[in-house]
Amino acid sequence: MTWLIDFEGYSYRNAPPISMAMKTLNILQNHYPERLGLAVCYHPPRLFQLTWKATKPFIDPVTHKKIVFVDVGNTTAMPEHFHMESLEQCMGGSLTSEQVFSLDRYRAEMMSEDAQQQRLHAAVI
Repeated sequence: MTWLIDFEGYSYRNAPPISMAMKTLNILQNHYPERLGLAVCYHPPRLFQLTWKATKPFIDPVTHKKIVFVDVGNTTAMPEHFHMESLEQCMGGSLTSEQVFSLDRYRAEMMSEDAQQQRLHAAVI
């Protein structure tokens, strides 16, 4: 599993408490051991870096090695971990806003498929 965490807009006001970070780490380390392949923290603010220093001693060393920090403008780190044509432009990739996930588009497609399944089911009965 790979995580790409974009910290755009992250601030002290909307940051979860450290206890929440500790509980999350506990769940990930104890219930999903060795599932994390890579976690890329993109554009982490100074506040997060302080939180990281506080929680770092409690993180398993194997897990710690899988966490990478990438600042905006770092043009070498992202291509080392991702196919840039698969990333949004805001993260240095080439995907436009029309190409990324749209909940409205997804909802319409799922409703259409549901209607088709209902018609097929009705035809069988």
